[in-house]
Amino acid sequence: MAEFSLRPATPGDLTDIIRLEALGFAEGDQESADVYAERIEVFPPGSLMAMDGDTCIGCFFAEVWQDKPAYGAEDFQLGHSIRAAHDLTAGNCLYVASMTIDPQYRGDGHGARLFRAGVTRLVADYPQLRSVVLLVNETWHRARSIYAGAGFTEVTRLPAFFEPAPNCLQTGIVMKHTI
Repeated sequence: MAEFSLRPATPGDLTDIIRLEALGFAEGDQESADVYAERIEVFPPGSLMAMDGDTCIGCFFAEVWQDKPAYGAEDFQLGHSIRAAHDLTAGNCLYVASMTIDPQYRGDGHGARLFRAGVTRLVADYPQLRSVVLLVNETWHRARSIYAGAGFTEVTRLPAFFEPAPNCLQTGIVMKHTI
């Protein structure tokens, strides 16, 4: 293994991002290249590529929202525009919109390293942040373990939120950490 690092994503990374999206998520849970292009354009600091030397091994995308006492399915819709909720002026909650590691690099702590590094960087750069929120599929046990290990707790469940394949509905779990 070379050296793990993070760097800002650019439009030139969209091929790698979509490759990672296809490797990391079921077809029904994947975002489009247009969604990622908009995230890179609107919030470059929240669009990060995980590198092992010169090899792209993962990606991390976040937005800054105004925190809410409760979150519902409408807050986490696939394909949503970052422009709808992202607010660097009044936002106080980091929303981790997406994170994935190439399966070839899983199992060696890269996912936890990427998650910690992305959150740590953004919390340091945006001191107004008071919490971090994310949505995870109940079946993604490794991801849930990473988040729980970072101090996140379940705040609500969204039944039938994920549809990885037609007529295959799975529960989403909203997890949150107060800074």
